[in-house]
Amino acid sequence: MKKSKITSENLSFVVSPFSIIQKSDKFIYDVTGDWIRCSRSSGDSVSVSRFHNDGDRYHVLLALIDLSQTYEELKSGVAKHGVSSEAVLIAIAGLIAAELVVITSSIEDELLEPVVGERYKWLLENFSYMERPGLSKVGMLKNLLVSKVCIVGVGGLGSIVAQLLVASGILDITLIDGDTVELSNLPRQLFYTSADVGLLKVDVMKRVLSAHQPSSRITAISKYIQDQQAAIQLTKSFDLIILCADEPRLFIHTWIGEASIENRVPYLAMGANWVGPISVPYLSPCYICQARYHRAKISDYDSFIRATLTTPVPPRAAFGPGPVLVGAMMSTMVVEFLAGINSTTHTLTRYQYNIWKNATSETLVRYTNCSRCKEIL
Repeated sequence: MKKSKITSENLSFVVSPFSIIQKSDKFIYDVTGDWIRCSRSSGDSVSVSRFHNDGDRYHVLLALIDLSQTYEELKSGVAKHGVSSEAVLIAIAGLIAAELVVITSSIEDELLEPVVGERYKWLLENFSYMERPGLSKVGMLKNLLVSKVCIVGVGGLGSIVAQLLVASGILDITLIDGDTVELSNLPRQLFYTSADVGLLKVDVMKRVLSAHQPSSRITAISKYIQDQQAAIQLTKSFDLIILCADEPRLFIHTWIGEASIENRVPYLAMGANWVGPISVPYLSPCYICQARYHRAKISDYDSFIRATLTTPVPPRAAFGPGPVLVGAMMSTMVVEFLAGINSTTHTLTRYQYNIWKNATSETLVRYTNCSRCKEIL
């Protein structure tokens, strides 16, 4: 059995008398005598025995194999085997850590409006595997529901990210882009149609997102960010800025990076199929730290920058799955960060996924002598 970091004391954040506890659907359960063999389709397995330290877990898991139960029902049922109330909590903690059981609902669920609980019931089911002391699945959803996000650029990548975030419960989104829909956009910018050609992208996406989730609060700003001051003014009072625009080349990354620090708002950017890290002002690598990291990897960095700024933008290869792939990764990072599920890993790591089926990651560093973010350590 996987060693649990959850104890009977800190498990109380999610267990109430009316909590529904059930076996995980990740496993196939085979009861043979004094053993329960739990096997995944991937081939790995774990066994729980009624002997020694596994005894309480064995009785709790056995009781859940055929029937989901409330916490009170479970305690009553296993009491006949000599399992105390305290031991039930400890057993549940261990089984959750091993991903063998999940808590599918609790008294906290009643705080959600019925329509909200129904709409997000499968998202909550997914979050149930990520619960930890101090953060329940309902708490994760509530974090998303109150988050405010700004997306700069709603082309192929930004439009995908916006749709995935609204679908995941992030309802307050500001869209910034001065572009209109062109016929050549349609192969990779999937939420725009032929009827939208000539219309402002932010207006079309506001309509699309509002139709998907009428409770969403979408602000459409039909402007390009063309200088540092505009970047600072347009990105205030958000929980996260998401940069999906790539022009003006290099400058837009610098402007958003500086706005992030000035406004004390984290930001996430993408470039060359690399996503991240999420830059949290004064806590994780700022835009200058990131540039310094890249400089160390490029032999003639100054020439690279000059060439980038003086050569025309190359032709853009258009293939629909590309933005979808990168957008899915970007949205996953945003949801995990804002929900509180994974608030630290993504602040140091960047990921690259592309249509050639390559995937890699790198860990960046925050330079303690950085010229921009060294003032608060």
